[in-house]
Parts: sequence; structure tokens; C-alpha cells
Amino acid sequence: MYRSSPQNVQRSLSTVTLIQMGIRVTVVVLAVTLLSYCHIVKTLEDQTSDKLSKYIVERAQKESIIFQLAESSQRNLKAMFLQSWQHSKDSANQQFTRYFTLGGDGEVRTHQRWFDGDFNAEGLITDSISGFVSPRAPIEDPDFRSRLVLSFLMLERYGASYRNQFANLYLHMPENVNLVYWPGFPWGLEAKTDLDMTREEWMTIAFQENNPGRETRWTGLYFDPTARNWMVSCETPVDWQGRHLVTIGHDILLQELFERVFNDRIEGAYNFILRKDGRVIAHPDKRAELDAAKGELNVRDLDDPELLSIYQTLLLNHEQGEASSHIFTHALSDAFIAHAMIDGPDWFFVTVYPKALLVDSARSTAEFILAVSLFSLVVELLMLYLVLRRQVIKPLSHFVSVSDRIAEGDFSSGQDTLPVRRRDEIGLMARTFQAMTHKVANYHRDLETSVEERTHQLKTITAQLQQANTELEQLTYTDALTQTANKRRFDESIHQEWNRAARNETPLGLIMLDIDYFKRYNDTYGHVQGDECLRKLAAAVMQWANRSGELVARVGGEEFAVLLPNVSMEDLHQAGEHILQTVRSLNIEHKDSPIADHVTVSLGLAICIPGPAQSPKELIKAADDALYRAKHQGRNRAAE
Repeated sequence: MYRSSPQNVQRSLSTVTLIQMGIRVTVVVLAVTLLSYCHIVKTLEDQTSDKLSKYIVERAQKESIIFQLAESSQRNLKAMFLQSWQHSKDSANQQFTRYFTLGGDGEVRTHQRWFDGDFNAEGLITDSISGFVSPRAPIEDPDFRSRLVLSFLMLERYGASYRNQFANLYLHMPENVNLVYWPGFPWGLEAKTDLDMTREEWMTIAFQENNPGRETRWTGLYFDPTARNWMVSCETPVDWQGRHLVTIGHDILLQELFERVFNDRIEGAYNFILRKDGRVIAHPDKRAELDAAKGELNVRDLDDPELLSIYQTLLLNHEQGEASSHIFTHALSDAFIAHAMIDGPDWFFVTVYPKALLVDSARSTAEFILAVSLFSLVVELLMLYLVLRRQVIKPLSHFVSVSDRIAEGDFSSGQDTLPVRRRDEIGLMARTFQAMTHKVANYHRDLETSVEERTHQLKTITAQLQQANTELEQLTYTDALTQTANKRRFDESIHQEWNRAARNETPLGLIMLDIDYFKRYNDTYGHVQGDECLRKLAAAVMQWANRSGELVARVGGEEFAVLLPNVSMEDLHQAGEHILQTVRSLNIEHKDSPIADHVTVSLGLAICIPGPAQSPKELIKAADDALYRAKHQGRNRAAE
């Protein structure tokens, strides 16, 4: 008969347990440390990406304020100058000698007193205004004198109001003339007689041949020796009946902007500004090159592949319309690149955040976790050994002794000494035989309850999946942008309505709609505004297609189809006219459209009673051909 003894134990349970536990916990600790490191890096990347995205948008908005203010003020000044011109163009020249005087070399300048300070006709002080008129200017022309006087009066009235926002306010003319309000700088009084301003960028960008759209334009970066400051100029041409009268200008001093770019930054990161054409506006590492190039420094001319790669990626994202995404990862510099546009001059404001900052933080955290975990492991193994010896090894030795007696036929000896009162696994072992039958019954009852609960949960999940499938199916038939039907839904619907019309021998109408000059609209107002235009137009069209079977679908970029079952040609014409009038009533501005100052559409109308030898493609082709005729006839109309 086998009898247990200490000699039969080859290996100690406590020793085996501690070794296995130590190995497994060590593996777990290393795995947790690695996972913690990866998780920390990922979390830091997500947090940094969110922080950078908010930061770059807020910074770009903040830096855009002065440029937006310049454009807004010049729009207002342009409107006021044109009002003054219409009212006073024939009489303003009579005040010429009050404000201007002939110089010794044939040039004309403003009187010295208007810079030093004197009372104007309204009894108020006028100062800081100076002006220079080239000897070649048509000074005897009354019309030219009126332009000079009205320009002076514009500076007199509004120059001081912009003093806290801009360095100056000036109006210049293509005839080599410039009048300027600039406190502390008598520019027009000190200009050389042979000065030729018509070659300066701040003047040429307003010429009609260089700015046919007559838009507000911004110069490149340049250093002004008079102000001893880097600046850019905002120029707005003012035309009357196709003639260039004057140009309104502001100089924006950039030194404070540069200081903010270089010093107001996230710790460890750096900022810079680039223009769309690649010209460097501000960069903490390119200041010497900018000074040497007098502001005309392009990334393509620098031996800096990292900066060039960042610029090319920025340009590609901008051209692809990914303006809403302000963050991308740049492999060459191993950094996050946050970017946003500064409104006005359309500069890229860029923040470079090296990934090494995240890695260092994550590594130090992971090393701390590993050290604490290993120390905790040693302490836990020691505590585990003591607990095992007292709570497990000694009670198990008692169980072995009782088992030996039972093996010898002594079924009662030692039973009363089993630890049945213990509330742990050892006590459970002692009570297992007594409670087994009761537990099996309880387990059976619990199992039935569990099955019933799981069945109910399965039904609930099945219903949720069916609902999700229904919603998914709806999404597959809907255009995400306009919420109209998509091309797939249109193709299925026209076949269904075609077959129904063929069975019932009823007419089926189709209107093909295309937005006139929509590419120009996108180029002028941007894709975000273009998407908003599509949504408004789609909502308007859907007002006239709400009967059963009628459908509005987006079948192309700016092309829609309106399917109208069981209509007459007169009904089809009325629907087309309603759509045209509704779109016009939206009055969506489209200043680059050759046919109207708002968004218009062209319609192609087609109708037929489907025959056995016909297919829906013929109806679609007929509507497309009609749409082509509508465009050929001048757009903004319907054709059949």
C-alpha cells in the first residue's frame, strides 16, 4: 500500500509556485511596460494632435485679425471714395491750391502745414499728411486735380482713425502719385523729384493689367528703410466706369508679428510662416538669409530639403482641398506639422512639434513603471512565500495525513480536525462533499436563468443589428453632402419608374440640372462655400419633387437629376421654370459668373412614354442633349 511521506515530494510546492509566478509576473511586467509605453506614446500623440489643432487654428485666427481689418477698412474707404467722386468730381478741383503747391522742379507736393498741423475747413486740426505728384503727371487736368483733392480729403477725414491699427493710410495713382497719412514721417515732402513709384510692387499690383479682377491684393515681404521695419502692403484699386482712379493702401508692420512667431510658441516646438508661392515670411533659422535677400527668399532657393518637403506637403494639401485637416506627420523631420491659413495675404502659419518630445516623456514614464513593477515583484514574491507556507502548505500536509488514515480504513479518524470553518479555498475543500448535491441543483437553476437572460439579450442585439442594417441601407442610397438620392439610387429608381410607365403606358419626365460656372465658383469662394452652395441648391430643388415616385438625385459633382413620373410636357416645363426661379431667388453671390452676379443653373428637359424597344439610357441621353442646348443657348435657362 502506497503511503505518502516527505521523501516522496520531489519539488516543494512553494518553490515551484514562486519560480513560475516570478517568471510569469516578470513577463507580464515587461509586457505591461511595453504596452504602457505604446499607450502613452499614442495618448500623447492624440493629445498633442488635438492641442496642436486647436492651437494652430486659434493662432491663425489671432494673426489674421490685422489683415482682415485692413481689407475690411479698405472696402469701406473704397465705397466712400466712390460716393465722394460721384458727388464732387466736377467741383473738387477748385480746392487744389488749398492743399497742394508747385515745387521747384515741376513736381507738386502738399503744403508743409498739413503735415505740421493746421486747422481745416471744419475747424479741426489736420496733420501728418504729405504727398508727392510726379512732374510728368497731368497736373493741369481738372479731373486729375479732383482726384488729388478727394484723396487728400479722404486722408484728412479717416487717416487718424486707423492710427492705432496700421502704420499709415495712403492713396496712390498710376500717374506716379502718392498721398500718405503717416505720423512722424513726412514722406511726400522728402521724396526725390525723379522718384518712380510705378515700378514698386505696392503700386503695380493694383494696375489693371496686373489685377484684372480689381481685387484687394497683398505685396510680398519687404524691409522699409523709412519705418525701419519689415512690412507688407494691402492695396485695393478704386475704379470708376472702367477707369483706374486711385488705389487705397495700408502698410502692416510685421516686427511684432515676427516676435510672436518666434517667442510665443509651444515649448520644444517652433513656428514659421510661408507664402503660397514658397516665399519665406518668417522663420527662426532663416533670419540672416531673409535679411540678405531683402525679404525675397524662396524655399526652393534654400539648401533645406526638410523645409522644402514641408512646403510641398502644405501646398499639396491645400490644392487637394484638405484645409479642414490642420495636422500631418512629416517623416523627414520626424515631427507633427500643424498648419492653418492666415486670412488676407493667405500665408501658411506652421508649427513644427518634434516627436522626440513625446518619446522622451513616454520613455521616462515607462522606465519608472518598470522600476516600480520590478521592486513590487520582489516584495510580492517574498510575501507570497510566507503566505503560502502558513495558509497552504501546512493545511495540505494535514490533508495528506488524514488521507493516509482513510487509505488504511480509518474513515472517522481526523475528520473532526479538518478546517471546515475556514472561509477560504482550504475550508471549501472540506465542505465540498457535504454541499455538492445542493450546489449542483443551484447550478442547474442558475444555468436556466442564465440561458433565459442570454436569449433575451440575443433578441435585443438582433433587433439592434436589424435597425443598424436598415440605417446602413439608407446611407448607401443617400448623397452625404446634399442629402439627396445618390447615383446608385437614381439608377435603380429610373429603371423602376421606366418599367412602371411602360406597363401603364404613362409618360416619364426627366430634368438634368447643372450649375453654371461652378468651377469658377469653387475657385473664387473655396470648396467649403462650394459645398454649402450645393446643399442650398439641392434643398431648393427638392421643394418641387415631393410627389410619390418623384426623385431628386445628385449624379455628378454639380449635376443633379429630377425624375418626374406621369407628367405632361407642360408639367415638365412648369417644374423646370419653378426650379429656375427658386435657384435665382436664393441669390447666392457668384461674382465670377459671366452671365449673372448670382448662381444660376441650366436645365435639360426630356419626356417619353417607354416603348418595348427603348431603354432608360435614351431618356437620359435626351435630357443630357437638352442640357447641352441650354448651355449652348447662353445658360440660365431650360431647353428640351
